[in-house]
Amino acid sequence: MEYNLNIVVAKHLYHMADLIETRGLAQGTTEDLKGGLCIQGAAHMTLTGSATLYFVSPEQRQQVSEPLVKLRHAVGDQLNLTDVTGWGRICTWNNEDHRTADEVVAMLRQAAARVGNVSMVACVQ
Repeated sequence: MEYNLNIVVAKHLYHMADLIETRGLAQGTTEDLKGGLCIQGAAHMTLTGSATLYFVSPEQRQQVSEPLVKLRHAVGDQLNLTDVTGWGRICTWNNEDHRTADEVVAMLRQAAARVGNVSMVACVQ
C-alpha cells in the first residue's frame, strides 16, 4: 500500500511545481500580492486550495496534516536536509536571494520523480 501513497505524493509535488511555474515564486511569504507561492504555500494550495492554513477549518487542517508531512519530507530528502520537522529549513532554501522559480520548480519535479520511482519499484516487486 505504501506505493499508492508515494504516487499521490508525487502527483502533489508535480502540482506544486506547476503552481509555482504558473503563478511565480514568492519569497518571505506563503503567497505574495501577485499570487506567487513559496514551497510551503504551494503545498497548502495543493491540499486545501488556500496558500495558508489560517483560512481552512480545523477539520480540514487535521485531514491535511499527514500529507503535508509527507510532502515536507519528500522536499527535505531532495534538498538533503536532515531535519524537516517543520517548514523552516525548506523555507530558508526557498527564500535565498539568488533562488529562482525555475530552480524551485525543477527541484519539486525532481522530488516527484524520485518519489514516483520509489513507487514504480514497489509496483514491480
